[in-house]
Amino acid sequence: MKKKNFPNFGQILRFLLACGVSFLCGSFAMLGMTLGNTRASWEFWYKTWAKLSLKVLRIKVILENKENLKGPAIFIMNHQSIVDIFSLASIAPLKSTFIAKKEAERVPIIGRVMKNAGCIFVDR
Repeated sequence: MKKKNFPNFGQILRFLLACGVSFLCGSFAMLGMTLGNTRASWEFWYKTWAKLSLKVLRIKVILENKENLKGPAIFIMNHQSIVDIFSLASIAPLKSTFIAKKEAERVPIIGRVMKNAGCIFVDR
């Protein structure tokens, strides 16, 4: 019989903290987009959100050949895990636009921020 690998308390706490980071960064992004420059707020908060989330989850992104990371370009994630989202957002060049499934638009706060930032939602 295979032993089930249940998350420990630390893993659950880090996950909850990452959810809190998403909520706070999304809220601040909405506020910034309402009161100021939409694009500048988006660029600051999506980078901040990604980097804080990776830090809380204790994930280090190592980027090789950084000189090749420039636009225009299409960056594609294979979604082997949810960490793909944080990883790409943390290294994506400024003035990046993201494509997401249309269901992501319904996620409270984050969906609104993505819509206001010009993300493209597609019906798969």
